[in-house]
Amino acid sequence: MTVLSEDAAMAVSVLGPLRVQAGGMDIEVRPGQQKAVLALLALAGGQPVRRTEFITALWDDQPPTAAWNVIQTHVKQLRSLLEPRRVARAPSTTILTVADGYALTTDPDRVDLLRFRQLVEASRTAYREQRLSTAFSLLGRGLALWRGRPLADIPILTDRPIVEVLDRERWAAVGWQMEIALVLGRAGEVVGQAEAAVRALPLDERAAARLVRAYHSTGRPGDASDAFRQARRRLADALGVEPGPDLAAAHREALRNGVARPGDTGDQQNPTAPAASIRPAQLPADIVDFVGRRPQIDQVRQALRDHKGVVPIAAVVGMAGVGKTTLAIHLGHQLAGDFPDGQLYVRLHGGSGHPADPAHVLGRLLQGLGVTGSAIPDGLDERAALYRTRLNNSRTLLVLDDAIDAAQVLPLLPGSPGCAVLVTSRDRLGTLPMTRRISLDVFTPVEATTLLAILIGTERHAAHPEAAAHILALCGWMPLAVRIIGARLATRSHWPLPKLQTRLRDERGRLDELVADDLAVRASLGLSYAALSPQSQRALRLLSLLDAPDVSDWALAALLDCSPNDADTQLEALLDAHLLAAGDGDGRYRLHNLVRLYALGQAETLDPPAERRAAVTRALGAWLSIAEQADTRLNCRYLARIDGAAPRWPVPAGIIDELLADPAAWFEAEQGNLLTGVRQAVALGATALAWNLADSAVGFYEMRDLYDDWRSGHEAALAACVRLGDDHGHAVMARNLAYLASSAQQCDTDVLAAHAETAHTLFGRVEDDRGRVDALVLRGEAYRAQGRLDEAALLMDEAITLAAHTDSRLGESVAHNEAGATCFERGQRDAAVDHFRRSLALCARHGNRRPRYTALRFLGIIQAGQGKLEPARTAFREAFELAESMASPVKQAKVLRELGLVECRLGDPTALEVLATALRITRTTGHHIEQGFALRSLSRAYMITGHPEQAVPHLTEALGLFQRAGMIYASAVTLKFLGSALTETGDPTTGLRRWRAARRLFNLLGNDTAAAELDEIERTAVHQSLAT
Repeated sequence: MTVLSEDAAMAVSVLGPLRVQAGGMDIEVRPGQQKAVLALLALAGGQPVRRTEFITALWDDQPPTAAWNVIQTHVKQLRSLLEPRRVARAPSTTILTVADGYALTTDPDRVDLLRFRQLVEASRTAYREQRLSTAFSLLGRGLALWRGRPLADIPILTDRPIVEVLDRERWAAVGWQMEIALVLGRAGEVVGQAEAAVRALPLDERAAARLVRAYHSTGRPGDASDAFRQARRRLADALGVEPGPDLAAAHREALRNGVARPGDTGDQQNPTAPAASIRPAQLPADIVDFVGRRPQIDQVRQALRDHKGVVPIAAVVGMAGVGKTTLAIHLGHQLAGDFPDGQLYVRLHGGSGHPADPAHVLGRLLQGLGVTGSAIPDGLDERAALYRTRLNNSRTLLVLDDAIDAAQVLPLLPGSPGCAVLVTSRDRLGTLPMTRRISLDVFTPVEATTLLAILIGTERHAAHPEAAAHILALCGWMPLAVRIIGARLATRSHWPLPKLQTRLRDERGRLDELVADDLAVRASLGLSYAALSPQSQRALRLLSLLDAPDVSDWALAALLDCSPNDADTQLEALLDAHLLAAGDGDGRYRLHNLVRLYALGQAETLDPPAERRAAVTRALGAWLSIAEQADTRLNCRYLARIDGAAPRWPVPAGIIDELLADPAAWFEAEQGNLLTGVRQAVALGATALAWNLADSAVGFYEMRDLYDDWRSGHEAALAACVRLGDDHGHAVMARNLAYLASSAQQCDTDVLAAHAETAHTLFGRVEDDRGRVDALVLRGEAYRAQGRLDEAALLMDEAITLAAHTDSRLGESVAHNEAGATCFERGQRDAAVDHFRRSLALCARHGNRRPRYTALRFLGIIQAGQGKLEPARTAFREAFELAESMASPVKQAKVLRELGLVECRLGDPTALEVLATALRITRTTGHHIEQGFALRSLSRAYMITGHPEQAVPHLTEALGLFQRAGMIYASAVTLKFLGSALTETGDPTTGLRRWRAARRLFNLLGNDTAAAELDEIERTAVHQSLAT
């Protein structure tokens, strides 16, 4: 037997034959049951393994009479083996006695299974953050830990469900890595894993489809076809079925495309994130010390598996604080294997007083399914339809937490019976159809006792069982209360349980109030709150004032008006008391809603209104300070940021530098909090804070096409400014909403014009010349879209002059861009070029990417029109790099539609694919105007390559889009090309009508150059017709 040194760190490996090491040396564990006991402890990952679990695993339903004694003997021998220097009868530090079982304590990094799971979760996080190479690498590291079938040397466990689950985890990770590899063009590196997955899972169609795509991607079409035929034969022989749509599609792609290019995963709805590879895993972490609830678990399992051709819905209903969320998350993890296409999780905030809007929730769910921001439709019905489409034919679990009523849930239900829905609510959801309701009450005394023993230790509980029972009764057997009391006792090891019993009994009137929904929880929270220091009590009260779903440490520092170190001290105290929980991401924290309500009541009682308002103002001021710094570093605005009189709280520069290493990532993390902050500022009547917070995020919103958040926050702030007479804020919000109207999926020229006029009037009233520049530009843009080019040109000239006078370089560059666009539509190409070059010169001085992108794109268009194809291609490629740096699919599509056309004229064989990509982006993002331009560019390419018959339907569709948006110039150009296409297809009469319609529009616009060109085209066509 190997003797361990005092400081030898133990490592346990279960992903293969069981291996135990310490200090780099193998430890020999006796084969058979002793090895199985250690394996079960390691598989539990530090969680307790109960007596019944040991017995069932080793003997099924026929255990010997002394079964538990046998297990205790094995544990005793294992303790001696793993802790040879432990003094006799001293507590074990490796295998702990917990309630009626045991738990293995070791560093998670020293158990290969736990390390594997950490790496898989880290890879999913990296994928969600679009760090695909990192995700791929993390999965590779995780899969490298596998040495064979789990616990292959322990026959009594190899066929157990717990080992089968591990196998499923492995092959799921292999599939996930292959999906990423296909996107990255690295399938060749893991094709062996894909082959192994098919051998292990011969009837898994997804595994077979990935292998077909892997062979196809690596230039092995013969192997791809063989893999498909073999899978088809296996399915027919074993199940009597034909391949499903995914496997069949993979085969079609291999047959159709020949050798795939790197990153090609077949038909994709979303060019920036292939829908086939999206496997949402949104469930929060499982609960380590989950206890009881076996009847409810069985009911939910039965409900979700018995679908009878419809979407199964299980609703866990009950009063606040009974553990509905805990149960739902735990069940979600248990059921994950039944839903291989992923798990969606969303908090509906039914108990918060501000329930989530179903349309907004659908937007978040669609993001989780890979739909980019601008692809999400505006209306509730349209979002629900797209959401059901994305889930069609998938097996996805949807967990809807804390619903307020059935009306909130109904729009969120999938339409595919392969999916399942688990809802929690305080409401019975009586009108929710086809729903199995599971009522959840407080813990049974046994369940509560088990949890308390886990939290405070079995020995301590056994010393005072009667006091413990009385404590639990005074807590009302409420799960949340039991957890909080357990946490307080665990951190007060010197307290005997009778002392706590006395404290609880002295809380007069408590038992009479336990009938109300949250009073049992309030009583328990009162005990925990009373045990805090006065400083920590104040910290909890002030945290409860924020509506933000989670906060960072700097937000608490602002609330308390203290240093970050002092704030960290209070955070740790609250975390220790389990009154605060870790949120999503490092350094983020959240209050349970019931804890927040309790603390809020305390704040309203103890803290004067002025002090509460000042604290919230400081916190919102901290968000504003960081947001403005992030906006500056992002350097991606098209409109000037206008700083109002809102108070900023000075976040230390070092913290800001750390937070804003990636300013876009910070905006993504704080996206929800910024919107909530705007609304809370509105509720406070702090209009300057509201509109400054809203304005600080406009550059990010526009960069990422986040139109919903943009509109929601601005409309709330605008209404507050109007109500309270804040003209400056009203002007800024109107200006930004005008810009939104020009940027969103469907340009609304009436809204654009109205907001721009309002902004211009108000900026004049408050004498803000930078704002006036932007308003003039936006008014001009509205006029240009309406075909009022002369008026637009006058406004642009005024904007340029005013911007130069106020030394607003950003405003001047934007004004030159819009003046250039106006000249372009008037046929004044030389003047347009001069404006765009002036804009580029200004951009070189202020470094802003956004106006530079626009100037380069328009210069490329003009150069292409002049036949200067190589300079045009250079301009477009630089513009595309800028669009990529902004991570904006719509901006990328704008460039691709022009670049593809230039490359088509240069004879590049990939040009049509480039143009098709632009069209795919605009269709999937739902940006109708850009879709029209992409259709027109693709049509022109068809005409250049001698296929005018393919151009006609695309041009017709584009014309309809432009006409519905009231875009006169775009309609005129499209009519011109449509006339040419019709003439070339042998329909000169209709073609002539289209040319004449285009000429009328050009004349209306005052574009004499374009009108004259059409006159010449018409004369030439008539002459040729007479000649024939």
